[in-house]
Order: sequence, then structure tokens, then C-alpha cells
Amino acid sequence: MTKYAAAVDPNSVWPEYPRPQLVRSQWTNLNGLWNYAIENDQTTQPTQWSGQILVPFPLESSLSGVAQPLQPIQALWYERQFTLSPPSNGAHVLLHFEAVDYLSVVMVNGKVVGEHQGGYDPFTFDITNALSTSGTQDLIVKVIDTTGQGNYPYQPRGKQSLTPGGIFYTSSSGIWQTVWIETVPTNYIADSLIVPDVDHQTVRVTVQSGGIAQANTPGNRVRIEVLDNAGKTVVTRTGTINTPIALPVHNPHLWSPDDPYLYGLRITYNSDSVTSYFGMRKVEIREDTNGNQRIFLNNKPLFLFGPLDQGFWPDGIYLAPTDTALRSDLDYEKLIGCNMVRKHVKVEPQRWYYWTDKLGLLVWQDFPSPQDIFERPGSADNTRPSDQTAQIEKEMKAMVDTHRNHPSIMMWVAFNEGWGQYDTVRVANLFKSWDPTRLVDDASGWNDFGAGNVLDSHIYPGPGPVPVQVDRASVIGEFGGAGFPVPGHLWNPNGPFSDEQDLPNAATQQPWIVDRLGAVRKLAADGISAAVYTQLSDVENEVNGFLTYDRTTDQKADPAAVKQAASRLYPLPDYAVAVPDAQDQAEQWRYTLQQPPPDWTSPAYNDSGWLLGNAAFGTPGTPNLPLGTLWNTSDIWIRRTFNYTGGALNAPALSVYHDEDAEVYLDGNLLAQLPLYLGVYGSTPIPSFTPGIHTLALHCHQTVGGQGIDCGVLNFLQSAGP
Repeated sequence: MTKYAAAVDPNSVWPEYPRPQLVRSQWTNLNGLWNYAIENDQTTQPTQWSGQILVPFPLESSLSGVAQPLQPIQALWYERQFTLSPPSNGAHVLLHFEAVDYLSVVMVNGKVVGEHQGGYDPFTFDITNALSTSGTQDLIVKVIDTTGQGNYPYQPRGKQSLTPGGIFYTSSSGIWQTVWIETVPTNYIADSLIVPDVDHQTVRVTVQSGGIAQANTPGNRVRIEVLDNAGKTVVTRTGTINTPIALPVHNPHLWSPDDPYLYGLRITYNSDSVTSYFGMRKVEIREDTNGNQRIFLNNKPLFLFGPLDQGFWPDGIYLAPTDTALRSDLDYEKLIGCNMVRKHVKVEPQRWYYWTDKLGLLVWQDFPSPQDIFERPGSADNTRPSDQTAQIEKEMKAMVDTHRNHPSIMMWVAFNEGWGQYDTVRVANLFKSWDPTRLVDDASGWNDFGAGNVLDSHIYPGPGPVPVQVDRASVIGEFGGAGFPVPGHLWNPNGPFSDEQDLPNAATQQPWIVDRLGAVRKLAADGISAAVYTQLSDVENEVNGFLTYDRTTDQKADPAAVKQAASRLYPLPDYAVAVPDAQDQAEQWRYTLQQPPPDWTSPAYNDSGWLLGNAAFGTPGTPNLPLGTLWNTSDIWIRRTFNYTGGALNAPALSVYHDEDAEVYLDGNLLAQLPLYLGVYGSTPIPSFTPGIHTLALHCHQTVGGQGIDCGVLNFLQSAGP
């Protein structure tokens, strides 16, 4: 359990309004204890119930009270009663399900009111004609969830698995988000499309009607008010339902991660009224002053850094125990200096996106991948039967339509690492046609086919270079993944544990992460536009999170240290070379392969008996290493004394390549201890670097695989501007 589980009250579970961008004052929450049964016959309604289940937690979760998997041959049945009198004056009663995984049939008083296929999108049924005049209503829901087996091998399901292990986790079946009802007028506000236009200082709002209204029917007028965040009216316009209405927002207060300013909306349509909100922001790919394609936010280049966020919980599996818990992950991401988050092959409740809007985190939103196809790197693109593509793309579009108004969402990710990947260029273009205001990532990792707005590479443990593109930004969609098990906070205390690189002890994780963020800083200056670290929290057998799976920070990296390293990525960094490393020219160093005396780091130490060699030192084939001198023993000590004649550096940093552990000394002072291997040149800040004679001294220790060591000095500058 997480600490948040104690706040779960069966009489008031997930009581928050579930749809923050279309809010009515009157509604009824149907979460709570329902009857349930699991039947091997998927067609026959049970004659008796097995017990109670706590909705909306999925069947497999401990918070549901059941904690039992649903097999592909089984059906999960739910039942509850609620009290509601049939409405008068032509009003409608709408029954809303925020998410049910995967195929659901809904009955009210024995009458089927609708069916739905898809595990991540909300759906609504008008149950007015099925209501009993007695006022007591009986609601039954049947769910089939084969988790990619049986009739639905292509089922979009992200990392859910009936045989969890490694990077795949416990499945979540049935109702897993809020169920609720509301009564609306004959003609009502069903949805809205909000499109901000920063350059023209305008927001276009299309109010979509429900009921029998037609756009050209007399009287079908809608009134829209834009409010500032203090509730004061900024502008009011009246227009036609189902038609875009432009509202000027002069000198707009722009939304950004540093300043997540939200405007309010008040929409009135006949007797119906709702509230909403929006952010004025713009995202695009443009060239910076250094000629690199960059991600621009509000006409300024912005480097993006954040975690891979799986959205799993040990107690709720696919659903956080409470809204406070849901927000806590995002609060932590802000605490460690992130400005973005990649929501990984899962779609969250709408309140999660509300909090990203409120707190200021840009979102890369993955589509939850099918797992029936795994195309390895270098494979040709795939195709699918038309019935599969129709259903998958229906669910893709539902994801876009549901979340298209959130200012935090900046990019749709169509596929992840070849999982279920097919018709990549066509699908990427579909996303762009559905939502031309956001970026599209055709495939995060592995097989890129030139579509979308970014080239996205996965580099483990990384980070590493990504080829520069002439018309797309280059990003690292995943890197990192080093971890260790923290006793007392493990899903399976006996393992096996999964990560991308084992750390020898808990104390190694913080310097390991900080070292890699230093490398990201240099890669950002060289043309990379974003980097996503794996991952936010441990998940089941994976132990590579900033947080443990139960969301404690004990024995993990210090948030302040991570934030300090992340802060060096903003604004977009640039640098000049002060003292070259081997990437710029083959500098000569003194070196020895024998343990030197303790004073070997001192500028006064006499190293004339050491060997001479050109950097870098290492073995052939070591990635990203410009080899100058062979070094293939376990240890090497190198020194270089030089006269720096340039100006004082305002943001000096060491440029260090190390494989594996290294200590770096400047003028006899230990500046850095760098664990394990990096595989690219990083950047380690140093307090000061002034003109004069200096001595760099490094020791590198190697155990297995390729090896290398080199060092220079950089001066980091201001951002590469628009």
C-alpha cells in the first residue's frame, strides 16, 4: 500500500468531479461498493453475486477488495442500485463511464442502453427511457477483458499483462475510473473544442450540442465568457452552436511550465450552463540561431526534461488511490525540476491532465500500444487487417478528442518501440489531421519512418547523440533506467529485479543521475531538444525509479540535487570550448598505468617520468570516443598542465568522458567522482576557472567492456535564441 490508501473511504471514493473541462454544478457520483460476480460463461447473467467490489478500482487491485485476475474466457459482472426519479420537461439523464477495460455492455432495469469497446476513453449513454417510474434504478455492467488474447489480440493495453514480469505489469480489468450521472436539458452542451491562437491573440471555441439541436435552428445561440484567473470577465461573445466562435484575448497571459496561467470559460446555451478553462500557448518545430531544429513554446526555444511516467500503483494498479495521490506524482516531478512528463502507453483520468495544466508540466501523451506485434529495430513497417485498424484508430481518435483542450498536452506519441506498430506514416498523418495544433511523434524508439515532428531515439543507459534532422527535432525519448532494490519497499522482495543498469549501492544513484544530466546539458547544446529519464517510480519488478513503488523517497536521489542539475537545461544551453578535449583536438597528456604516490594530483608533482600520449585514452570501438592512445588495463592516471589565456568563465564545466569510474581533480582539488560509465562527454560544473596555469588530473578504473577517459573545459552561455 501507499500512504494514500488510508484515505480511501468506500462511502466517498474518488468524490472529485471527473471532467474538469466541462463542469456542471449538479451531478451524482456512483462510485462505491457494488455487487460483483465472475462467470466463465460470458453470455449468462449471474443468478447470485460473489460479494462486493469497490468501484472504480480495477478488479486486480487490492483497493477493489477482490485482487483477482480476469481470465480471457470469463466475464466480470457489476450491479448496483441508485435512486433517481425520471426527469420532466424533456430533460435527459446521462450515465457516464470515465473508463472501463475493455468491452462493456450496460443495462438499466434490464434494458441494454449501450455497448462500448475501448479501455481508455470515456463514454456516455442516455438512460432516460430506461428509467423506472418507481425511482429505484438497477444498473448492471458486463465486462470482457481478454488482455490481448481471445477475440482481441490487437487490444490496446499498454504494459498490462496476464503474465506480468520485467517491464510488463499486472493487468487492470473492468471499471477503473469514475462512474457518474447528470441530468441535462432537452438541448444541452455536450462538448467543446478550444483552440488558442497566440500569434493572433484569439481563442476559438466551438460548443457542441447534445439532444436534437441543429446549428441553423432559430434560438440555438450560445454565449461564451472568457475570465481571467481572478474570475473577472475579459471578453464575451455570442454565436451559433456547433460553429467556431472567435474571442479576442488581447495581450494574452501565456501558459508555460514556469507560469501555468489558465483562463476560465463560462458557456451558456439556453437553460444549460457549464464552466471550463484554457491556456494560451503555442508549440511548434522551428530552427534556432545555430541552425538546429528545436521545439519552440510560445515562439521561444525550450529544452524539455522529465520522466517516463507509467501511472501504476501497488494498491490501485491502474488507478491512484486518491486525487491527492494522483497529483503527488506531478508535484514530485516539479520538485525535481522537470518541465515535461511522458505519459507512457497509458491514458490517465481527466483529472491527471487537469493537474498538469494547473501545475505546469508539458505532456507527451502515448497511445496505449497493442502488444501483438513486436517489430525489432530495423524492421520494415507492418500492416493490419482493416477490422483491427478501424478499432485501434477509433481508440486513438477518442484519446485525442477527449484530451485535445488541455494546454499541457504538446505531443501525441503514436507508437512505442515497435509495439503494435503498423502503417506508421499514415497513422502519424491521422494524428496530425485530428489535431494540427500539436506535435506528433510517429514512433518513440526503434523504427522511425520519417513521419511526425521528431526523431525519437531510446538510448540505454545513455544519454547519447541523436542524428540532427533538417525538418524535425531530435529527442531522446528514453534513457537512464539505473536502479537498485530498496528493502521494505518492494513489490516482490525476492526478485528478480529489472532495470537498465545495476547500481552497486543506493548512494550511487544520485551522482549517476546528476552525471547523466550533465551529459544531457551538453547534448542539448549540440542539438538535442528533449530527454526523458526512465523513470518516475519503481513499478512492480522494476527498481529504477526516482521514487519507490509505494511513492517514498527514502534511500533514493535527493530531489534538490536532481533539480539543481535539471535547472542547467533551462534556458536552452549553449557553450564555447575553453580547454579542448579530444573531440576538438588531440591534446597530449602524461599518463601512467601504475599506482602513483598520494600527491599525484598536486600541480607541484613531478610527472616527467610518466608516459606521453594523445587523448582520448581507451580501447577501439568504445562508443563516442575519439581514441588517441590505447589503454586496456584496469586503471589509468592522466595529468595535463597548461596555461589558459582566455577570459574568465561565467559558467565553467568540465567536459568528461569516463568509462568506467573516474575522479577528476583541478589544481589538486577533487571536483567530481563519476560512477560507472557515461558513454558520451558530459558536463560537470566547476566553481570557477580563471586565466593562468592549471593542472587537470584524472583517475579512471575499468572492470569490463569498452573503456575510455578524456577531459576538457567548457563555458556555458545563454540560450540559442529564436
